[in-house]
Amino acid sequence: MMQAVWLDAGERPGRVLITVHHLAIDGVSWRILIPDLAMACAQVQSGAVPAPAPAGTSMRRWAHALVDAAREPHRTAELELWRGMLNAPDPLLGSRRVAASDTADTTADIEARVPAPLTETLLTTLPQAFHGSVGDALSTALTMALIRWRRRREIDLPEALVSLEGHGREEQVVPGRISPARSAGSPRSSRCDSTWTGWTSTTRSPAARPRGPRSRR
Repeated sequence: MMQAVWLDAGERPGRVLITVHHLAIDGVSWRILIPDLAMACAQVQSGAVPAPAPAGTSMRRWAHALVDAAREPHRTAELELWRGMLNAPDPLLGSRRVAASDTADTTADIEARVPAPLTETLLTTLPQAFHGSVGDALSTALTMALIRWRRRREIDLPEALVSLEGHGREEQVVPGRISPARSAGSPRSSRCDSTWTGWTSTTRSPAARPRGPRSRR
């Protein structure tokens, strides 16, 4: 699952190569560990004893806290809501299912540049106005674009199902008790469903309690 190798360069500075399986670590963990390793190396070079920052909540404790939170009455009361979303129609985006020939070599990239004032609105004004996050706004925009794209192809559905993956450290799920911000491991957040119904757009995650419509057009 993990291996560390010292590459001796002789008279030149050596390097250490650390490889860890993705089952044990994720990208967020590297952003925690690399600064700690750099600080420890600097402290050793200066003759000091390495003193890394506090680890915070362990991944084990965080996992158990999530299990306990999932059993709370207001969480279990949400089950029918999310099951209903997952059982909604979800047509294929293309004319066929994904095949083995569909690789990175056959994809195309589309790049769009937006002006700075629009970006500032997305990052500040919009989340504040609708009590959400930048991710909520982007998910809602993706949902609306997908619905319009389908309508142009004579698929008229008032909603869309979007599957998202997060780093799994959503502190608001277990507020005030633990902090997984510096938890190293490989967690995953639950599925997030974005729906568009009529003129009301909502972006909700099964891991977070629904708080009603996020935005109105």
